[in-house]
Amino acid sequence: MNSANVDILFLCNNTIMKITAISTQKLAHEAGKALNKKLALSKNKPYLLMLSGGSSLALLEYLDTRLFGDQTTIAVTDERFSKDEKENNFALVMTTDFYKKAKECGAKFIDTRVEDDETLEEHGKRFESELKKWRSKNPESFIYAAIGIGSDGHVAGIMPYPFDTSLFYKHFQSEKWVVGYNAGMKNPFSLRSTITLSFIRGQISFAVSYISGENKRLALEKVLASDGTLMETPARILREVKDAHIYTDIKLKKKPFNI
Repeated sequence: MNSANVDILFLCNNTIMKITAISTQKLAHEAGKALNKKLALSKNKPYLLMLSGGSSLALLEYLDTRLFGDQTTIAVTDERFSKDEKENNFALVMTTDFYKKAKECGAKFIDTRVEDDETLEEHGKRFESELKKWRSKNPESFIYAAIGIGSDGHVAGIMPYPFDTSLFYKHFQSEKWVVGYNAGMKNPFSLRSTITLSFIRGQISFAVSYISGENKRLALEKVLASDGTLMETPARILREVKDAHIYTDIKLKKKPFNI
């Protein structure tokens, strides 16, 4: 399949926004290249790079750590509340060559490994506090993110709750930047601390995501559809990011709706 771009235009708060869906079989490679271009523009300037866990860790192989320096800060978008190093997202990042090279280049990290005797609520508050400290020191700097999308339409650690408006708003639509919560049966890793919709909407300057496989077709179509809700498909929040690219190997059956 050749690479092909589809720009989807839509209205958000009376502003015309654009999300670019890019069809390619080299998902992690192309997503990494796009992030590298943004990071190069911020070289020698403070910026925060946020990474997803799970399958999205494959992107790390394609990030150019030569672009990093002592003004680079790296964090994850969501954290599995587990002391198991094979489950905790930040602990998994630490096992990669990417982490070693980034550290050698002077990059700093927001460590979200679970501390002794720390509760889930305390973990979420600590994570949020670190993000706010960074923003306070760097009020005009950019935040770049690689954000995963699940087959159920979840994004980062934000799960869909189509029939529970109050719970969804309580967890993800408040002014909090991070929330620690129990996702229950919605995910095998039920205890999580995740950035919220408010954070994604208000703080992230550029986001890349890649979504692979026919089992995620419905989720992708719901993200790109003209109608839909965040409660049903949280990944639709990418439509509200200032600049967002979705890389996919799913061939769209029809051109998405444009305004």
